[in-house]
Amino acid sequence: MLTAGFFAADDRPSPRGLVEGLAQALGGEGPPAVRLDTGRLLILEAAAAGTAAEEARTSARFDAADAELTLSRATFGPRPLYYRELAEGLAFSSRLAPLARLQGTAPLRPAAVQELLELQFTTGRETVFADIFRVRPGESVRVRGGRIVGRGREAGALEEAVAPRSESEAIEAFDAALVEALRLRIEAGGPGDLVTTGEVEGLALAVGLRRLSPGAGRVRLYSDAPRGAEARGRLGRLGLLGAHVEAVTVTGELFWTVLPSVVAAIDDPAADYFSVVLHLLATGAARGPGHIVSPVGANELFAGYSRYRRNQRPSVLGGRALRARGHLEGFRVLKEEDDHWRDGIAAAEIRLRSRPLTALQRAQALDCGDWLVADVLNVHERVFGAAGLAVSAPYLDERLARLAFTLPDRLKVRGRHGKYLIRRWLERVAPDLEPFGPRARPRIPIARLLAHEVGRIAPALARSQALLAYCDAGAVASLCDRLARTGNRRAGIAVWVLVFFALWHAIHVEGKAPEGSVFDILA
Repeated sequence: MLTAGFFAADDRPSPRGLVEGLAQALGGEGPPAVRLDTGRLLILEAAAAGTAAEEARTSARFDAADAELTLSRATFGPRPLYYRELAEGLAFSSRLAPLARLQGTAPLRPAAVQELLELQFTTGRETVFADIFRVRPGESVRVRGGRIVGRGREAGALEEAVAPRSESEAIEAFDAALVEALRLRIEAGGPGDLVTTGEVEGLALAVGLRRLSPGAGRVRLYSDAPRGAEARGRLGRLGLLGAHVEAVTVTGELFWTVLPSVVAAIDDPAADYFSVVLHLLATGAARGPGHIVSPVGANELFAGYSRYRRNQRPSVLGGRALRARGHLEGFRVLKEEDDHWRDGIAAAEIRLRSRPLTALQRAQALDCGDWLVADVLNVHERVFGAAGLAVSAPYLDERLARLAFTLPDRLKVRGRHGKYLIRRWLERVAPDLEPFGPRARPRIPIARLLAHEVGRIAPALARSQALLAYCDAGAVASLCDRLARTGNRRAGIAVWVLVFFALWHAIHVEGKAPEGSVFDILA
């Protein structure tokens, strides 16, 4: 994967100034590290550390014979790739911020801002910046003479019908695919540290890593209640594997102190407060081998989210479509409030209805196409990358991902349990871990953290340049007051999205340094 480059238009002079500007935006000094003989395609900075298998899944490749550049990202490629079309040619980068700073900060796209505030991420090819785009999962973009001349999409697992499979066959196939995915990552860079919340997908990786490498590295565990029974249970289950476990927790003071650094890393905005947990996990893991193993992708591919089970129920029993309600919906916060924020999701839903997929697969495909890419993987890549760590995502290995997505529904969801096949595999290979035992997913108490500081949050939001442009100041004040009075979780998440956007805008658009606390930056 090439970090960045510029492909000049045929009828334009070599854009040396723009290329040097791109190099400066990336933090590099001096001339580009690589310059190809065409005189019009310049590549800057080789990719940061990462496994060869994962780097190959997001790439910028130049065919000298045809003078054609191809930007591509595999269906389950964990690394992003962006491009920006300018009069002088096409700039591309695996980071969004350098492209946004070329020729001055790119303007924001108002519709994408509304989508961000309602969803916490943006969907589709468009980013929050008006003329910067993503290479979508499974997409290839062909460029000649600095101009896009064609696109293609690979026929991936998300387009395939269910492959009938018995439970025993599926368990054997999962065992082989998981071991192979982990083996490739160990060969590429060693076992690394495992970061997890202690749920079944993390336990499965811990079991697999110790099967292949008994002396595998540390396990870094997030717990929201270090002395609670559930936390002790997670620590105990990992202890049964002989793992060296380090637990981290989030306090209010820590949350507000580290949040600016976290937001500074997330140049493609995704208002995911779990990013703070990832930052704390990364901070400790940075003392280790230089890369981490994450269970990211398991919830999407093995149907671990409760929203999948809710999506399967009829509406009279509480069922509803994915993301049917926005975070700000009903609070009358936005100056221009309508339902167009869901247009990207609605378009994807229409496209998926024509595919030979089950209702569960359609919900998973919807998440894999946008939520997984623009939020989960984006946040993992940015936060761990800022700590100098490469992310290995075994569940996104092509073989394992295809196996997971094409499983019959009954091997993903059974009763109140998602990730059913992972649980059954663990029950066979490590029954002492009690994979079907009671378990609560650890969370950051976001509403409580925000309600405790709402006296400082409300005036900070009232001063925000970003929120004054898009939101009604009186409605924002009323929302903060409601949170202070009730501690309501939904009000807390709505305030969180506003805090994130105000902070992101201050750092990435207004150019403020991410120094001090959130309240220092928004002062």
